[in-house]
Amino acid sequence: MIWLVWAVVAAVVGTAAVVVVTSWPEVAELLQRWLRRNNLTKSSLATAVVVLDRLAVGVRRVVRVTTHAGVTRKVSTEEIDIDDIDDPELRATLQRTGHAEGDVLRLVD
Repeated sequence: MIWLVWAVVAAVVGTAAVVVVTSWPEVAELLQRWLRRNNLTKSSLATAVVVLDRLAVGVRRVVRVTTHAGVTRKVSTEEIDIDDIDDPELRATLQRTGHAEGDVLRLVD
């Protein structure tokens, strides 16, 4: 039984340590780390997209990549505050339609 308590504590502590990426430089770093972790280079990517969906409270942000081999992978999924979106055009589209997408491949060095 005690192991169950420790598992719950570890899950709560692990969740609290999640860093929410909110700016383009941070998204670029997230993508670069993902590329390194998967032994890939920017030239391996066909697309890199951030998808924003308005929720009842906050915004769900998904960063997704597609390789030239046609494989699509989700790099990250987080819930953020709409005020954390630093691109005014994406924020306006999200507020107007509830959904916005932006190409972030250009951010990767």
